[in-house]
Amino acid sequence: MNNPGSSMQLITVVAGYAPSGSLSKVAFRWIQALREISTYLVLVFDQDNLDDLKKLFADDHSVAIICERHGAYDFGSYKRGLKLAAKRDWIKRVHHVLLCNDSVIGPFTDLYSILKEMVVDTTSVWGLTDSHIYRPHLQSYFLLIQRSVIERDEVRTFFGNVTPQPCRHDVIQCYELGFSHLMTTLGLKWRAWLPINSMFDPQKGEQMVNSTAYPVCSLAAGSPVIKKRALKELS
Repeated sequence: MNNPGSSMQLITVVAGYAPSGSLSKVAFRWIQALREISTYLVLVFDQDNLDDLKKLFADDHSVAIICERHGAYDFGSYKRGLKLAAKRDWIKRVHHVLLCNDSVIGPFTDLYSILKEMVVDTTSVWGLTDSHIYRPHLQSYFLLIQRSVIERDEVRTFFGNVTPQPCRHDVIQCYELGFSHLMTTLGLKWRAWLPINSMFDPQKGEQMVNSTAYPVCSLAAGSPVIKKRALKELS
């Protein structure tokens, strides 16, 4: 497989869930795009089995697949993916770790170019977007993290302590906001590629609170993906 992303030395951990029991065309396209830019790819699906996914990468030894029902949302999958990647020594062989999920549609633009911009920057942690809901934080559906950050004891402990939460809201509070808070506590710089302070509601003229709720505006601003949830809420 032609893999331009190998020059970036990147391992990607994808959190996923296929409610129908098979991989959708949208998820397939996203995963294929991630494989193109990743040196290693770890796919973690919160379900017992996903045969079509295993068949897709049966001959690719730089891809690992975990199908395991854990009920801990994305961070539960990130936890398992990072543990497997460390066990295989894949993390030691790369410069960055990308944590993302399958809640998006895309890419609509060149994902490799966007990641390359992030990689050459000295920022410790990048997100595609951030939010000011509750307090400023990176949104966890796409996080690019320097290896030196992932290898810190405090960060390993953070992911190692991920447990199932009562609901999605509690996951956001504990882990999405918690991760950005931890980075700040450690004195590490984090930033969003599409910062919320540059995004304004086209009808009201007010600054957006959550730019992923505005798919057309996000695409116009250069986002490579849009969230599936935004399209459902528009319908």
